[in-house]
Amino acid sequence: MGDPAGIGPEVTIKALASSSISGLANFLVIGDRFVIDKACRDMRLKFRMPFLDIGNVNLKKFDYGREGAAFGKAAMQYIDKALGLLGRRKVDCLVTAPLNKASVIASGLSDFEGHTEYLAEKTGTKKAAMMFVGKKMKTVLVTRHIALKDVPKNLSAEAIYDTIAITHEYLRKFFGIKRARIGVAGLNPHAGEGGVFGREEGDIILPAVKRAV
Repeated sequence: MGDPAGIGPEVTIKALASSSISGLANFLVIGDRFVIDKACRDMRLKFRMPFLDIGNVNLKKFDYGREGAAFGKAAMQYIDKALGLLGRRKVDCLVTAPLNKASVIASGLSDFEGHTEYLAEKTGTKKAAMMFVGKKMKTVLVTRHIALKDVPKNLSAEAIYDTIAITHEYLRKFFGIKRARIGVAGLNPHAGEGGVFGREEGDIILPAVKRAV
Protein backbone atom coordinates (compact mmCIF):
# COMPACT_ATOMS: atom_id res chain seq x y z
CA MET A 1 0.00 0.00 0.00
CA GLY A 2 3.02 2.27 -0.26
CA ASP A 3 3.98 4.87 2.33
CA PRO A 4 1.36 4.62 5.11
CA ALA A 5 1.50 8.39 5.69
CA GLY A 6 1.36 9.20 1.99
CA ILE A 7 -1.09 8.86 -0.88
CA GLY A 8 -0.61 5.08 -1.12
CA PRO A 9 -3.50 3.94 1.11
CA GLU A 10 -5.94 6.28 -0.65
CA VAL A 11 -4.79 5.18 -4.11
CA THR A 12 -5.05 1.53 -3.10
CA ILE A 13 -8.57 1.82 -1.68
CA LYS A 14 -9.93 3.93 -4.54
CA ALA A 15 -8.42 1.65 -7.17
CA LEU A 16 -9.82 -1.51 -5.60
CA ALA A 17 -13.20 0.15 -5.07
CA SER A 18 -13.49 0.41 -8.85
CA SER A 19 -15.34 -2.49 -10.47
CA SER A 20 -13.14 -2.13 -13.56
CA ILE A 21 -10.09 -3.00 -11.44
CA SER A 22 -11.33 -5.18 -8.58
CA GLY A 23 -12.32 -8.01 -10.93
CA LEU A 24 -8.99 -8.19 -12.76
CA ALA A 25 -7.29 -10.43 -10.17
CA ASN A 26 -7.51 -11.96 -6.72
CA PHE A 27 -5.85 -9.07 -4.89
CA LEU A 28 -3.99 -9.30 -1.60
CA VAL A 29 -3.10 -5.97 -0.01
CA ILE A 30 -0.04 -5.73 2.24
CA GLY A 31 0.27 -2.95 4.80
CA ASP A 32 -1.04 -1.75 8.15
CA ARG A 33 -4.70 -2.50 8.69
CA PHE A 34 -5.47 0.43 10.96
CA VAL A 35 -4.19 2.84 8.30
CA ILE A 36 -6.46 1.29 5.67
CA ASP A 37 -9.40 1.37 8.07
CA LYS A 38 -8.75 5.02 8.89
CA ALA A 39 -8.49 5.92 5.21
CA CYS A 40 -11.77 4.10 4.51
CA ARG A 41 -13.53 6.06 7.24
CA ASP A 42 -12.09 9.35 5.99
CA MET A 43 -13.16 8.66 2.39
CA ARG A 44 -16.40 6.88 3.30
CA LEU A 45 -15.46 3.85 1.24
CA LYS A 46 -15.60 0.16 2.06
CA PHE A 47 -12.64 -2.20 1.74
CA ARG A 48 -13.34 -5.90 1.21
CA MET A 49 -10.07 -7.25 -0.17
CA PRO A 50 -7.89 -9.87 1.58
CA PHE A 51 -5.34 -8.06 3.71
CA LEU A 52 -1.97 -9.02 5.16
CA ASP A 53 -1.42 -6.83 8.22
CA ILE A 54 2.27 -6.21 8.90
CA GLY A 55 1.38 -4.06 11.92
CA ASN A 56 4.58 -2.04 12.02
CA VAL A 57 3.32 1.55 12.35
CA ASN A 58 2.75 3.12 15.76
CA LEU A 59 -0.91 4.16 15.88
CA LYS A 60 -0.25 6.88 18.45
CA LYS A 61 2.45 8.52 16.32
CA PHE A 62 0.68 8.20 12.98
CA ASP A 63 -0.53 11.12 10.90
CA TYR A 64 -1.03 11.77 7.20
CA GLY A 65 1.39 13.86 5.19
CA ARG A 66 4.48 13.34 7.35
CA GLU A 67 7.96 12.23 6.44
CA GLY A 68 9.71 9.90 8.84
CA ALA A 69 12.03 6.92 9.10
CA ALA A 70 9.27 4.76 10.60
CA PHE A 71 7.04 5.31 7.57
CA GLY A 72 9.88 4.65 5.13
CA LYS A 73 10.79 1.46 6.98
CA ALA A 74 7.18 0.30 6.92
CA ALA A 75 6.82 0.93 3.18
CA MET A 76 9.92 -1.15 2.44
CA GLN A 77 8.77 -3.95 4.75
CA TYR A 78 5.56 -4.19 2.72
CA ILE A 79 7.61 -4.55 -0.46
CA ASP A 80 9.98 -7.09 1.06
CA LYS A 81 7.03 -9.16 2.26
CA ALA A 82 5.55 -9.08 -1.23
CA LEU A 83 8.89 -10.12 -2.75
CA GLY A 84 9.00 -13.06 -0.35
CA LEU A 85 5.56 -14.19 -1.52
CA LEU A 86 6.64 -13.82 -5.14
CA GLY A 87 9.79 -15.84 -4.49
CA ARG A 88 7.72 -18.68 -3.02
CA ARG A 89 5.24 -18.41 -5.91
CA LYS A 90 2.37 -17.58 -3.57
CA VAL A 91 1.42 -14.64 -5.79
CA ASP A 92 1.84 -13.93 -9.50
CA CYS A 93 2.75 -10.26 -9.67
CA LEU A 94 3.40 -7.13 -7.64
CA VAL A 95 1.68 -3.74 -7.80
CA THR A 96 3.26 -0.98 -5.73
CA ALA A 97 1.70 2.23 -4.45
CA PRO A 98 3.80 5.42 -4.06
CA LEU A 99 6.35 5.78 -1.29
CA ASN A 100 8.43 8.68 0.03
CA LYS A 101 12.09 8.37 -0.92
CA ALA A 102 13.24 10.77 1.80
CA SER A 103 11.51 8.63 4.42
CA VAL A 104 13.02 5.44 3.00
CA ILE A 105 16.52 6.94 3.02
CA ALA A 106 15.97 8.16 6.60
CA SER A 107 15.11 4.58 7.60
CA GLY A 108 18.65 3.47 6.75
CA LEU A 109 18.60 2.68 3.02
CA SER A 110 21.00 5.50 2.16
CA ASP A 111 21.49 4.39 -1.45
CA PHE A 112 17.79 3.97 -2.25
CA GLU A 113 16.84 5.44 -5.63
CA GLY A 114 13.37 4.07 -6.32
CA HIS A 115 11.13 1.06 -6.80
CA THR A 116 12.63 0.13 -10.16
CA GLU A 117 16.23 -0.05 -8.99
CA TYR A 118 15.34 -1.74 -5.68
CA LEU A 119 13.25 -4.46 -7.31
CA ALA A 120 15.91 -5.06 -9.97
CA GLU A 121 18.57 -5.52 -7.29
CA LYS A 122 16.42 -7.80 -5.12
CA THR A 123 15.47 -10.03 -8.05
CA GLY A 124 18.92 -10.12 -9.64
CA THR A 125 17.67 -8.39 -12.78
CA LYS A 126 20.54 -6.89 -14.75
CA LYS A 127 18.50 -4.90 -17.27
CA ALA A 128 15.26 -3.20 -16.25
CA ALA A 129 13.24 -0.21 -17.44
CA MET A 130 10.38 1.94 -16.21
CA MET A 131 7.37 2.23 -18.53
CA PHE A 132 4.48 4.67 -18.27
CA VAL A 133 1.52 3.01 -19.97
CA GLY A 134 -1.22 4.93 -21.75
CA LYS A 135 -3.88 3.73 -24.16
CA LYS A 136 -2.15 5.08 -27.24
CA MET A 137 1.40 5.73 -26.11
CA LYS A 138 3.86 4.10 -23.76
CA THR A 139 6.91 5.98 -22.51
CA VAL A 140 10.12 4.29 -21.33
CA LEU A 141 12.95 6.12 -19.57
CA VAL A 142 16.68 5.70 -20.19
CA THR A 143 17.67 7.48 -16.96
CA ARG A 144 15.72 7.39 -13.70
CA HIS A 145 15.74 9.09 -10.32
CA ILE A 146 18.68 11.42 -10.85
CA ALA A 147 18.97 15.20 -10.93
CA LEU A 148 18.35 16.84 -14.31
CA LYS A 149 21.91 18.22 -14.35
CA ASP A 150 23.25 14.64 -14.16
CA VAL A 151 21.28 13.26 -17.10
CA PRO A 152 23.79 14.02 -19.92
CA LYS A 153 26.72 12.27 -18.20
CA ASN A 154 24.54 9.24 -17.46
CA LEU A 155 23.57 8.75 -21.10
CA SER A 156 25.40 6.29 -23.29
CA ALA A 157 24.69 4.66 -26.65
CA GLU A 158 24.66 1.29 -24.89
CA ALA A 159 22.06 2.40 -22.32
CA ILE A 160 19.84 3.89 -25.02
CA TYR A 161 20.11 0.78 -27.18
CA ASP A 162 19.30 -1.49 -24.21
CA THR A 163 16.21 0.61 -23.47
CA ILE A 164 15.04 0.38 -27.08
CA ALA A 165 15.63 -3.38 -27.10
CA ILE A 166 13.79 -4.11 -23.84
CA THR A 167 10.92 -1.85 -24.93
CA HIS A 168 10.58 -3.73 -28.22
CA GLU A 169 10.68 -7.08 -26.45
CA TYR A 170 8.03 -6.22 -23.88
CA LEU A 171 5.68 -4.49 -26.32
CA ARG A 172 5.65 -7.71 -28.28
CA LYS A 173 5.51 -10.08 -25.30
CA PHE A 174 3.01 -8.33 -23.05
CA PHE A 175 1.04 -6.03 -25.34
CA GLY A 176 0.91 -8.17 -28.49
CA ILE A 177 2.46 -5.43 -30.66
CA LYS A 178 4.44 -7.30 -33.31
CA ARG A 179 5.67 -4.25 -35.24
CA ALA A 180 6.12 -1.53 -32.65
CA ARG A 181 6.77 2.07 -33.69
CA ILE A 182 9.40 3.30 -31.27
CA GLY A 183 10.35 6.97 -31.25
CA VAL A 184 13.47 8.13 -29.43
CA ALA A 185 13.40 11.59 -27.88
CA GLY A 186 16.28 14.02 -28.17
CA LEU A 187 17.98 15.51 -25.14
CA ASN A 188 18.57 19.11 -26.20
CA PRO A 189 16.23 21.76 -27.65
CA HIS A 190 15.49 20.99 -31.32
CA ALA A 191 17.37 17.69 -30.79
CA GLY A 192 20.61 19.66 -30.72
CA GLU A 193 19.97 21.49 -34.01
CA GLY A 194 22.94 19.83 -35.68
CA GLY A 195 25.22 20.41 -32.71
CA VAL A 196 24.30 24.04 -32.09
CA PHE A 197 22.59 23.26 -28.76
CA GLY A 198 24.55 20.16 -27.79
CA ARG A 199 26.17 17.13 -29.35
CA GLU A 200 24.51 14.29 -27.42
CA GLU A 201 22.08 13.55 -30.26
CA GLY A 202 24.82 13.02 -32.84
CA ASP A 203 27.40 11.44 -30.55
CA ILE A 204 25.25 9.19 -28.35
CA ILE A 205 21.58 8.96 -29.34
CA LEU A 206 21.82 8.52 -33.13
CA PRO A 207 24.36 5.65 -32.98
CA ALA A 208 22.02 3.75 -30.64
CA VAL A 209 19.05 4.32 -32.96
CA LYS A 210 21.00 3.17 -36.01
CA ARG A 211 22.11 0.04 -34.16
CA ALA A 212 18.51 -0.76 -33.24
CA VAL A 213 17.08 -0.32 -36.73
